[in-house]
Amino acid sequence: AISMQSARKYGLPLEILAVRLGSAGAARNAGIARAKGKFILFLDADDEVMAGGLGLLHDALLRNPEAGLSIGASIRRTRGRPDKLKVPHGYTSDRALNARRYLLNETWPIAMGSALVAASATATVRFPETTSLDEDTCYWAAMVAQADVTTISSPVLLYHHDEERMARRFVETPRATFLAIALELDKLAGSAIARDVLQWRKAWIALRISRQLIKHNRYSYAMSMMRAVRAHKSLGRSWKASQYRIRIRIGAMMERPDHSSSAGAVTERRTLVVSFDPAFPPVSGADLRNFNNASLAAEFGPVQLASIRPLGDARQPSDSRINAVGLVTDGEPRSASLGWWRIAGENRIPRTALARLRKLMQTFKPDTVIVEGTGLFKLLRHLRPLTKQLVLDMH
Repeated sequence: AISMQSARKYGLPLEILAVRLGSAGAARNAGIARAKGKFILFLDADDEVMAGGLGLLHDALLRNPEAGLSIGASIRRTRGRPDKLKVPHGYTSDRALNARRYLLNETWPIAMGSALVAASATATVRFPETTSLDEDTCYWAAMVAQADVTTISSPVLLYHHDEERMARRFVETPRATFLAIALELDKLAGSAIARDVLQWRKAWIALRISRQLIKHNRYSYAMSMMRAVRAHKSLGRSWKASQYRIRIRIGAMMERPDHSSSAGAVTERRTLVVSFDPAFPPVSGADLRNFNNASLAAEFGPVQLASIRPLGDARQPSDSRINAVGLVTDGEPRSASLGWWRIAGENRIPRTALARLRKLMQTFKPDTVIVEGTGLFKLLRHLRPLTKQLVLDMH
């Protein structure tokens, strides 16, 4: 109705196609096929082109006739959050570099309605029609790989971002959604986009889907999706991927029937993290990883950090749900070691430390005990009878 009113007001030709094509990509492709003008603007129904925005985009293309598309700034509006201005940047005369940067998130995503396309530039480029996720990303990546870009810093679009709708797209059919977009990304190799870039993009999408699955407590699906993340060398070893794996592990433990309350409510889960060096305050990468793991576990209940070596600092973590304790104190007599050394890299564990650890477990009553590192392997035999869940975190 608004389109018809605007067309009548300004005397513009308007053709409305009433079709059911099954996807946004298919609808846009139908529009491209019917377009008769020299320029094409794609606009989603819930977004708004700002007054004068289309003219700015058009003028930019007229000033740069060699460019195939002009991109303007957009304002993203999300309920409950401040508006976010996204000004296009990072584009060069190197088309391959532009496509690479776009897929690696080194430039802002191009919102529908914030870019004007020359019809000649999109003659061989179409939207994917088999996926409802990232179909616009595939299109824009192909466009910047084949056409020059001109940008303007003025806002041309008000983009209404619906977080709930976006989340539903991730969690309704996560496996099918991921496979569909992965296949479409593979097709971008035909636009001379490097394979390593496409593999990174697929792993990053898998990470996005995993995040939403974790937020919706669908841990088994998230665990499956993280396999695609682990397959990538850099993303699979990133801190965020490690964080998600810990969340999945702890969340999956919470879902086990033997840890559910009789009323069916989510119960508090107590976690004991045993490390050789004190995890707090963290002074090394390993300490930081152990403390971050404890912080994640604290979302589900109290956490006790226990170290074989004495605490180097009397301070406690600011999070009241986390408490740190040393199982050995400075200056006490040296006690016998626990067992024989079996593997390289094992740590010396005093028997007094084991005695204090057992006492700690009796008072703290952890649901899960996480033993950090193979150097403490000898503890497993002694701790296994004392807890419902024993995990050796081999890093």
